[in-house]
Formats: sequence, structure tokens, C-alpha cells
Amino acid sequence: MNRLKVLSLKWQLIILVVSCWLIPIAAVAAIFGSLLTESYRSSTQQEIETNVRNAMDQLVIRLSAAIEDSKGVSYDGIIRSIYRSWQIDGDQAALYRGINEYLQQNFSKDEKYHAVFVSFYEIDVQPYVITSSISEYSTLRNYRDNVRPELMRAMEEEDTAIRFFLIGEDVYMARNLLDGRFTPYASVVMMCNQDVLFRSVYNLPSNLLTELKIDGEVIIPSESAMSESEHHLVHAEDTADRHSIGLSAAYGRFNIWKDVPTLKFGILAAAALGIPMLLIAVLFFYRQVTKPTNTLLKANEKLRSGERGYQISEIPGNQEFRELTTQFNTTSAELKNQFEQIYLEQQALQQAKIKTLQSQINPHFLNNTLEVINWEARMAENEKVSSMIEALATMLDAALDRDNKGMIPLRQEIQHVDAYLYIIHERLGDRFHAEKEIDEEIENAMIPRLILQPIVENAVEHDITPQGGGTLLVQAYRRDGNIVLETIHSGTLTEEDRANIARIMETALSEEENKIGLQNVIQRLHLIYGGRARFTCEESAGMIHMRLTLPEE
Repeated sequence: MNRLKVLSLKWQLIILVVSCWLIPIAAVAAIFGSLLTESYRSSTQQEIETNVRNAMDQLVIRLSAAIEDSKGVSYDGIIRSIYRSWQIDGDQAALYRGINEYLQQNFSKDEKYHAVFVSFYEIDVQPYVITSSISEYSTLRNYRDNVRPELMRAMEEEDTAIRFFLIGEDVYMARNLLDGRFTPYASVVMMCNQDVLFRSVYNLPSNLLTELKIDGEVIIPSESAMSESEHHLVHAEDTADRHSIGLSAAYGRFNIWKDVPTLKFGILAAAALGIPMLLIAVLFFYRQVTKPTNTLLKANEKLRSGERGYQISEIPGNQEFRELTTQFNTTSAELKNQFEQIYLEQQALQQAKIKTLQSQINPHFLNNTLEVINWEARMAENEKVSSMIEALATMLDAALDRDNKGMIPLRQEIQHVDAYLYIIHERLGDRFHAEKEIDEEIENAMIPRLILQPIVENAVEHDITPQGGGTLLVQAYRRDGNIVLETIHSGTLTEEDRANIARIMETALSEEENKIGLQNVIQRLHLIYGGRARFTCEESAGMIHMRLTLPEE
């Protein structure tokens, strides 16, 4: 009789442990390690992508500000005016001194640049300003011997486009200045303070390899090669005033078993000693903590994404998270009510401000008008008195806004301007001449009430009347999807005038006072359109251009 081979209890226990404990634990450990590695990689990737995106956003803001600075040098025409004076008198000392004073005034306290140079193509004159504590001698020598020749060769064929250069360890931003024939006569070169302009890039975690490109040129090179086989790569792209920006970051690939060699042994030991309790604890923790926490996190994301008033319908089974969920639901409902209330209050306040600003009337103008009408009435009874009274009635109706319409068609606003111009013509007679050029296609465009008439009045009262007379042209046309309202009149802008205009715009935007005239116009533009409308005042060839640019809606 064959006897069945019976295994000893020892081997049965070993087989039981191997089959029911060690193999499952090893499988669980392997799966856990893979999931943990992927989770770590995913969270790290997300964190780095967020950091790189934030760094890019800050970089775009700073680069845009630097580009606007270079535009200001090109557009304000001061250097071009000094250069024209040199072409007439040939005084290089005056050229150097004038441009140096301009650079000192505009850039001496600007920490975005180490230095700013102006290099001419025809003459060897290089005005400059040093804006930081770097060595002036070594900076000038390096610019003259190494930087200027390369930049001038590269910029000679350019127009007014901005270019970025990495020369040695320094970053330069260059822009050509054009004369009246659109020919480059000089280039303004800004030696960038990288610690300021690229601060967000340098503030990225030190374990990242970073590389910055602007318009395809490497501005901040990586310390070593970014190999896709050895690194995870993160890339962000954006533009600053049509200049492409690319920011790349790389970090080493993570393997939990390789980077943490003792982890697998710790997992096996902990699993062997406490798998049952661990499973129970994990299940309990998941049901009582993790699941309610995830529910709250998802609800918070809903709230952040704009779903104010979002309510959690699934109530947890323990007291602590039940109270947290109740508090969240209550807070979410209150937040929705508060946002709705704040929105309604802001709407009401904005409308009230607009109505208040529109209702202001210039007493000085009314007094002058009544004086002229009174004078005409005393002299003789004729049609002028009737016409002036009708013009005054039109002005009063526009100012008082009896029909309660904040926005009116352009043709109606032109009627208000016509009424005002008629009265002024009666005051000044043949010494005053006014013309209008109105695009008929935009006569029905809706614009704010009394937005053009104060600009016309400002031109008459502050420039034409003090001179004893002059000419005025009122234009309205469409440009780039905007409605442009412009007055062109004889006169000049003094430095005091420019300072006054700057002060008016600053106080109007700060809403410190509710005045009339230009400040009223600028303040109403800010309230109605936000930053989408613009007011500019420029002087050209003895004529002053005051321009309103309104979005066409």
C-alpha cells in the first residue's frame, strides 16, 4: 500500500506564509512602489509646471515694462530733436550733454538696467547712464570694445524692432531710432539687470536646469544639457509685445526603489508585522478621513472655479467632518450672497458716479454765454439772440441729461459741439474758425454723453481764447475697431501744460476729486470702459492734438 507523502508542519507553515503572506506582500509592495513613484512624479511635475508658469507670467510683466521703456525713448522724440539740432549746428558736446541729461532723467533710478547707452551710426558719440553699482570704467570699456561693434552690425539692417542679445554673461536689449526718412541714425541699448528682469527665473528651485529664450535667442543658458532620457522637461511659452518667450526647466527622473534603497526592506518588514491591522487602519482611514477630505477638496475646487454657493450633498459619518461639511455649505451660501450683494452695490455706485460726473456744469462757461446773450439783447433785437438762446438750450439739455441716457449717438454729441461752437464764434467773431470732419458711417455709434464737448471747450478756453483767436478742427473716425474723437487746434504745449495734464490724469484715475473738463472726461472714461479707452494729448507742427479712443461696442 502506497503511503501518501505528508509534509511536515514546518513546511506547511512555510508554504502558507509564502503563498498567503510573502507573495501578496511582495506584489503589494511592488504595486505600491510603482504607484508612489508615479504619484510623486505627477505631483512634482504639476508643482514645477505651476512654478514655471508663474515665473513666466512675472517675466512677461517685467519684459513688457522694459519694452515699453525702449518704446518711450523712440516715441517721445526727444533724442531725435537733439539729433536734429546737431545736424544743424554740428555741436557734438551739446548732443552728448543733451542726451546724457535725458538718460539721467529717465533711467538713473531704474533698477531694471545696469546701464543705458545711445550709439550713433554716423558719429562716435556714446551718451550713457549707469544705473547701478557696477564698475563704470569696466562697463564702458567692455561696451565700447566688445558690445557696441557687434550690436551695431546686427542692428544696422533692422527697423524699430527690439532685439535681445547675450554677449558674454550680459543681456542687452537694443532698438533703433529712426529719422524723418525712416532711416536708423542711432540705437538705444539697455544693459539689463538680470537679477531684476529675470528674478522669477532665478527664483525657481535650485535643483532645476533652466533655459530662457527670447525670439529664439538663448538668453539664460542651461548649466548642462537637458537630456530627455535623464530628465523630465517642462516648457512654457508666451509673448511680450509680439516677442516670443520660451522658458524650459528640467529635473532628474525619480525611481523610488533606486533613490530610497531601504524603503523596500522597510515596507516588507512593516507588512510582515502588521498587515492585518494596517489594512483595517487603511480602510478606516479612507472611509472616515480620506474620502471626506477629497470631497471637501473637490468642493473647494468647485468654489474656486466660480461655482459660488456649491453645496456638498454627501454628509460624512463622523462628527468632525460632518461639522466641517456643514460649515462649508453655510460659508459657500453666505459667500454667494455676499458676492451678489457686492456686485449689485458696485453697479449702483458706478452708475451713481457716472450720473454725478455727467451732471456737472461749468458755471464759468454759462456766465460767459449769458453775458454775450445779454450784450446782444442790449444792442438790438435780431436773430442772433434767438440762435444763441437755442444753442444754450441745447447745451443745458446735454448737461442736465433730462432723458437719463448716459450713452447717446455720436451725431447727438456733435449737435452739442455745434451749439457750443456757435456760441464761441459769436464771442470771437472772425478771429475763430472751426471745421468738422465726421465719418458718416459712425454717426450712430453710441458714446458717453458730453465726452467730446469738454475737450473742445478746453481747446477754446485754454489755447484759442487767450491767443485772441485761432483755428479748430473736430474729427470723428473709425480706426482698428475703435471710435476716435480728435480735436486739432493752434497752440503750443509748455512744460507747465504737460505737467498739468499729467496731474489731471493722475488725480482723475485716483478719483480723489470730482472736477469738470479734462478730469471729468478721463474719470468717466475710466468708470465706463475701464482700461479699454485712452486719452492722449500731443503737439505737432504748432498744432495740439487731443484724442479720445473709445472701444466700439
